[in-house]
Amino acid sequence: MKCQRFRRGSHPVVPADDHNNLKLADRHTIMPSPFPNPVPPYPGWIRREYRLSHPVTHDDIAAFLGNEELYVRETAAGPVNIIHKYGLIELHCIVGEPKIEIWFAPDGGAYPSEYLDALLATRF
Repeated sequence: MKCQRFRRGSHPVVPADDHNNLKLADRHTIMPSPFPNPVPPYPGWIRREYRLSHPVTHDDIAAFLGNEELYVRETAAGPVNIIHKYGLIELHCIVGEPKIEIWFAPDGGAYPSEYLDALLATRF
C-alpha cells in the first residue's frame, strides 16, 4: 500500500478487502478532544471521555438534567453544558459533539460507574 499524507482528523481510505490495514488505520487515528483545558470540579476527581452513538442534542441534555441545575461555560469550541449529578459525577456536553466528558471521584467505588452507565443507557 502506498504511503499518503492526510489532514488532521481525516481517515485513510483502505480497500474493503484489506481488513488488516483497516484495523491498523483505525487504531492509529487520534481525534483531538473538543473539551479545552480540562479542570477537575473537585481536587482528585478523574476525567474520562466517552464516545457516543450519536451527537449530543438539547433533548439529551434536558433528559440528563432532571432536577439538577445546568451550568454553561463559554469556550472556543462552543458552550459546554455542565451537569453535576448528586456529587457522584459531572457531565460536560457540547451540543453536536459525539463525545461527552465525565468527571468522577475515584473513592466512590463502582457506584459512579454504574450510575453513569444507567444514565447514558437512557439516551444512547
